Amino acid sequence: MTEDDSASMVEAAGVDALVEQISGLPSDWHAAGTLGAEVILAISETLRQRGLIGRLSAETGCGKSTLLLSHLSGRHYCFAVGARDNSLERVRRSPLLRQESVEFIVGGAADKAANLGG
Repeated sequence: MTEDDSASMVEAAGVDALVEQISGLPSDWHAAGTLGAEVILAISETLRQRGLIGRLSAETGCGKSTLLLSHLSGRHYCFAVGARDNSLERVRRSPLLRQESVEFIVGGAADKAANLGG
């Protein structure tokens, strides 16, 4: 899939509608805390403005940002520690997740990445 294909796919899906759906999830959607609507909108706008839709992305932790990046990224890597809270389970079960674009790296390397800050 080319960048143009990915961008067209995202446009067809409706980024604004996606942002609205994700933003509409409750603030207690998972136990680790969630991003506010303004942050989700800022992420999507920044990716659009910088021409980064359809590119590779990665994050530590998972939640609403994972749902968003699963649609806006050609391939998304999510480093998650797993059992600390219910965020990984909630994201994996969400109908808003585009599962084929996300690779979850759980435990092991994710635990080490989470502990790098001390």
